[in-house]
Amino acid sequence: MTGTVRTELTTPDDPSNKASQAGQWARIIPIVILGLIILAGMVRLDLASKQNVRRAIIDQAVNRLDGIASNLASAAAHTPDPQAAPDLLMRMHEQVIGTWPIGTALVGQDGTIVAVTDKFPATRDGSVAEVSVTSLDSESATTLGRALTERHQVRGLTDPAAWGQRYLVSAVPAEGQSLLAVAVIDYGWVQERLPPLLNWNLLFILVGIPVVLALGLFLFWHHLQGELEKERVALRSRWDVLMAEGLEPALVVALPEGIILQANTEAAKLLGYPAAELNGLRVQQLRPEWARARLTRLLQNIVSQGTGHDDAGAWLRADGSIMWLDTAAKQAAGDETEAIMFLHDLTEQRLLEDELRMQKLELERANEQLTAGNEAKTQFLANMSHEIRTPMNAIIGFADLLGQGIFGPLSEKQQSAVQDIGQAGDHLMKLLNDVIDICKAEAGALQLDISPVALENVIEATHRVIHGLSWEKGIDIRISVQPEHIMVEADERRIKQILYNLLSNAVNASGQGQEILVQARKAAGQAVISVTDQGPGISPQHQERIFEEFTQFGDDGTELQGSGGLGLPLSRDLVELHGGQLTVESQLGEGSTFTFALPLYEGEAED
Repeated sequence: MTGTVRTELTTPDDPSNKASQAGQWARIIPIVILGLIILAGMVRLDLASKQNVRRAIIDQAVNRLDGIASNLASAAAHTPDPQAAPDLLMRMHEQVIGTWPIGTALVGQDGTIVAVTDKFPATRDGSVAEVSVTSLDSESATTLGRALTERHQVRGLTDPAAWGQRYLVSAVPAEGQSLLAVAVIDYGWVQERLPPLLNWNLLFILVGIPVVLALGLFLFWHHLQGELEKERVALRSRWDVLMAEGLEPALVVALPEGIILQANTEAAKLLGYPAAELNGLRVQQLRPEWARARLTRLLQNIVSQGTGHDDAGAWLRADGSIMWLDTAAKQAAGDETEAIMFLHDLTEQRLLEDELRMQKLELERANEQLTAGNEAKTQFLANMSHEIRTPMNAIIGFADLLGQGIFGPLSEKQQSAVQDIGQAGDHLMKLLNDVIDICKAEAGALQLDISPVALENVIEATHRVIHGLSWEKGIDIRISVQPEHIMVEADERRIKQILYNLLSNAVNASGQGQEILVQARKAAGQAVISVTDQGPGISPQHQERIFEEFTQFGDDGTELQGSGGLGLPLSRDLVELHGGQLTVESQLGEGSTFTFALPLYEGEAED
């Protein structure tokens, strides 16, 4: 092979492959980001919900402390004897606090505890004046001593340094007394009842779903890479075979410019170029100008759909001759910038089609000439028949007058001659009438007068006409009509003409003492009529020719027509005008049978 050898269309290390993989990841990354955003939103909603629940529980505990401290302050304000404070605290603890681990105390002016319950936290010096309390709302801090001095309520969390751990506290000054009612609860006990901010479900959402998503994306990417690699391997293998053995003409072209990057040996031979000269050419240069629009559409289809097809497109060989190629193209695997074009030569097929087309035109012209010739022949015969009929009527008429003795008596020989003249004239007149009918049939001008016809009457009438001829030859004509009365829809005069032609031919073909059988029967909704003779028969090679006009047979053992060869062709045309077909069955030495069918009269079927 000549030219630059390139054994692979694409390889896994090609920049085009890397660009393709980067493009795949570029499509996957937005999906991952969207998934992470959705997960973050779910986490945010879950955390906000948990925070709201925790705050509601804390507010419930503080509100409980506020109620207990307020009730204790109100009771202390209405108790004039401070010595009754311990009893007051115990009753409040039993009736209001219940099972909650709430401690209560009454604090005096200097922060000393006047009365206290057992769940109130212990102090070293007996004073709580310096216990610091941080507000839950504003995060501002104050002390219980200041709350008593300034006479305002305090609620919040205590400093863990005061009592060793943190407490929720609510302190309310007693009205009219230098007392401060304090209610506290262990903040750790409250926290045990708060829902955790993180749980296993949330942990699964944060960790499990991203892992599953990442695994699915990895499997998808791995499958996609496997499919692309299979396609690349298949195309590389096919290209290697084409390049090595030249099994099919092929080109590698750049998209969308159409520059030929590589051509195998078969393509170079097909186009008439050395392979090296094809490289670098544009495929547009290998197409006639009037055929380049099809090539443009082909390249556009390859770019947009990955494949393309141009059936029977015109290409230019190196010598300038035009050839017709079927072009199938496919984009290279993993590379959107190249395509392989496979070329199939249809030039011989196209030339054959053109030749067949020319032959068809020639046959059509020959058929037109033949039709014109037939029309001229038909017109000539019709004109000649009309021209001859007038003098023939005169000859027949004067022969009849002579025979009747109008112009005087005739001798016996003269009488015989006049009879011969009359018979010859009648025969010639019948021949002229047959010629005229044949011409009308070929011109499509032969018309039928259809009416109900009794078939046995027509057969009997024809028999009476032909009886004289059959009697002279000692031939017996036997008639069989089953059933007796068969009604048909036909032209009575034309049916008599058909039967007369068939019977006269049978009489001419029969020998002395032979028999002719005329049969009529019903079959398959039709009336079938047949005429059978015992003559010499007709050879197979002549059975079709007897229906040709002016055909007669010689002394070769076959039937000799006594007329001018128009009786059977005219009879065939008349039968076909009735919607039937005239057929013959014959064997040499065994006679002949002519058969035709006529439509039954519907009125008889109704009866």
